[in-house]
Amino acid sequence: MLVIQPLRVALVTLVVGAFALAGCVTVRPRAQVAIDIIAEPGIAADARSLLVTVRGGPSSAELTERLREVVEAPISFPVSLTIVPEGEDVSRVFEVVVVALDGGGGTIGRQSMRGRFLAQTTTYVQLVLEDCCRALAPTCASTETCAECECVPTVIVDPNDDAGTPLLDAAEIDAGPSPDADLDADLGNLDVGTDASGCSTTSPCPSVACNTVECVSGSCVYTPLCGSGQVCCGGECASNCDCFEQRAGHVCRDATDRCDVAETCNGRSPVCPIDSVQAAGALACRVAVSDCDLEERCDGLSAACPLDRFRAVGEMCSSGSCNGAGACSSTCVAGGACSVPGMPCAAGTIACAGGTLSCVVSGPASSSVVCRPAAGPCDVAETCTGSSMTCPVDGFRTSGTCRDASGPCDAVESCNGSGIACPADGFLSGTACRAIVDECDRLETCTGTSAMCPPDTFEPAGTACGLIAGDPDCAGSRLCTGTSVECPSTDGQACRCEGTCNAGHCSYGCSGGGGFMCCESTGTCTFWSSGDCPMI
Repeated sequence: MLVIQPLRVALVTLVVGAFALAGCVTVRPRAQVAIDIIAEPGIAADARSLLVTVRGGPSSAELTERLREVVEAPISFPVSLTIVPEGEDVSRVFEVVVVALDGGGGTIGRQSMRGRFLAQTTTYVQLVLEDCCRALAPTCASTETCAECECVPTVIVDPNDDAGTPLLDAAEIDAGPSPDADLDADLGNLDVGTDASGCSTTSPCPSVACNTVECVSGSCVYTPLCGSGQVCCGGECASNCDCFEQRAGHVCRDATDRCDVAETCNGRSPVCPIDSVQAAGALACRVAVSDCDLEERCDGLSAACPLDRFRAVGEMCSSGSCNGAGACSSTCVAGGACSVPGMPCAAGTIACAGGTLSCVVSGPASSSVVCRPAAGPCDVAETCTGSSMTCPVDGFRTSGTCRDASGPCDAVESCNGSGIACPADGFLSGTACRAIVDECDRLETCTGTSAMCPPDTFEPAGTACGLIAGDPDCAGSRLCTGTSVECPSTDGQACRCEGTCNAGHCSYGCSGGGGFMCCESTGTCTFWSSGDCPMI
């Protein structure tokens, strides 16, 4: 085996080389990278899901996410995938990040690598999720990997190094197009629909995150659980998954206006918090630019800064008096437009009587003038009618979503016409949020106290499941393990006469016939010297 850059390989616990690993992937006569994700015993036992992310593109400026899938328990290690560069362009580079999560959604393992391709060669890589990284993995940054019991920068593995090709720059982390992801069975069956691979009572369908599964006429039929606008987030349906794999403090939603605030991940939930705004009066969103201008502060209801306001006509300023439009004038110039205090739908004209500035009502303001801005998500802005100097009565939205569901157990709130604010955030109670996918799985329902579905649970160990016909010691009720959704098979289980169970029947270990060992009704093998063997 030719190991490339052994020091760097040891650092990230990678095995890299142009050699064949039996049973990994089919070797193709082209440039590709075959990756096996391996877990040490502790991680393998506790991992309830894996988040596998592949990113790539021709340059760091065009870095895009090409694959992001969650592998749900039970996870069969190694989990394998193959990445192929677009158009056999071996100058392209890739990044693979694997995060292992426990039943509560906490990070217990992290591995990542970056690299590129070797022309007409399959490069094999092993990513190992180490037991000693269990406590450290949640603290590693998104640009780090956990290896050798510490968080270290993601190392670049370049199979071209031995040929004298320079190492990749840290900024050049890219992968090919949508990787030809020859994702094995653990990442397979991701498309909703029918899997014709076959299923039966003894060969159940593999589970798929955020889908129900049913064996219909020997085929696995998948039905998506996530509704319109939702994504599959760590096995849950949610409105977003922007905090999956992110540390506390990571900005998951940028501020969109001067009175908006950026939302950050809390390090526990995979869902970005609900959009919020600056508290009333907490921020001056528009400063006064002159003696006759007024400072505006956030109102606590809207992401936008309130409309610009000015001091009233005739108020004293540094060089004279305010004209009602934000300017300080030393002389009175009649005929200019001004705002009539307390009458937002009145058009005003500056008048000069004895050199004194005043704002005289000249008629109704234009119908394009907003006389009362929207003050909340369920409020509507009122505009002048163009025929009246009175602002229309304050009105509210009577329908329309004002708060989206942030998880499968969150309720969508809608405006009801009773006020400017969105109704209080509410959660669903008793609603099924995770369907039963096999005999040893349990149905999870919303608790009424959280937006997320409770953790996946299973029937207790020893619970009877899956009656099967056949020999008494291989048939009857099977027993759930307490750790899996599937009802275990009796195949391979020891049965009488040194036999093993197969499809509900005992394959005896004794030979029949005169003068041979026979399986008697007592369940033991006995030498039978004459007559027919009393086989049972």
